[in-house]
Amino acid sequence: ELSVGDNADPEMVTVALTMKDVEIDVGLGVAMDQNLLGSLRLGSIINTSHIFFCILSTIHSAGLSEFMMQIGDISEFSISGFISDETNKQIQSITEAVFTDYK
Repeated sequence: ELSVGDNADPEMVTVALTMKDVEIDVGLGVAMDQNLLGSLRLGSIINTSHIFFCILSTIHSAGLSEFMMQIGDISEFSISGFISDETNKQIQSITEAVFTDYK
């Protein structure tokens, strides 16, 4: 949501990007309940259709420890959703001009 001025109504604005050649590296830290993990029945773990949910049930907490993203190219960029069509057109022309200059 975006508001301009003290009494302005909030506007829902959408920013859209089309990216090519994206590489994402993620580090995930997971804390598991060892007692619960040890109490899982072997048959539940061997059944491959249930293994994900069995292991998921032992997770105490999870967190993202690293996030790296490399983008090869941004082919499209747009901002839309302003209440006024005129504002929408002006913002679109500005973003297109900036995107063309810095691509």
